[in-house]
Amino acid sequence: MRTIVDLRNEDERVRSAPQVMTVHVPLDGLDEDAEFWSYWANGPQFGTPLYYGPFIERFPDRIERVLDAVEQAEPGGVLFHCVGGRDRTGLVAIVLLAIAGVAPELIAEDYVRGAERAHTYDPALDEFLAEKGTSARELVIELVGRLDLDRPALRARLVV
Repeated sequence: MRTIVDLRNEDERVRSAPQVMTVHVPLDGLDEDAEFWSYWANGPQFGTPLYYGPFIERFPDRIERVLDAVEQAEPGGVLFHCVGGRDRTGLVAIVLLAIAGVAPELIAEDYVRGAERAHTYDPALDEFLAEKGTSARELVIELVGRLDLDRPALRARLVV
């Protein structure tokens, strides 16, 4: 591994290992755009695939910065992370897998399995999504179907 992409906000960060390049791309920016975050950051919808689509529509530049960081990293492995490994990391994984050409159903399965294994997993989130008439799996498949990310250089890096 040669590069780390740190998706945490400033208040969540700690020092990184000096021998590994770390690129800081705070994904949430909860102190910005009060209108958006007043709804999405308060309640069980935060950190679920329910907000991924609206997030990408509102903040496409943030996702682009993460993708640029992965694409422009030194040769070798790239690790990206947040705190819990479910919401921000999950979103980035979905986007990168879509760019790599992975089938939406497989991306959704990967997301669900990863979310269930994350230390922040709460089964109540699945119940919340069910009450909304959907599931994480369905939302991820729908999101992947709406993504328009033509990044041939990044795809070449991801697909060996």
